[in-house]
Amino acid sequence: MYIIDRIEEDTVILEEYSTKKIIEIDKKILSNNLHEGSIIKKENNKYYLDERDEIKRRNELIAKFMSLRKEEDDY
Repeated sequence: MYIIDRIEEDTVILEEYSTKKIIEIDKKILSNNLHEGSIIKKENNKYYLDERDEIKRRNELIAKFMSLRKEEDDY
């Protein structure tokens, strides 16, 4: 699983989720609705946008943030 770190003109900079390795791919091989934080998967040498995992990951991050805010408010 990769996460879009940033988009620079025609290049998409991806970070491999578990190893943090950075790779660059041509923007043309992905769909048009890309943004920083999009989840990209690779199967059979093809990259594709995984919106379901992106929503799941975004919800997990929001829950973690809210938990931290609650702890901060308790002080």
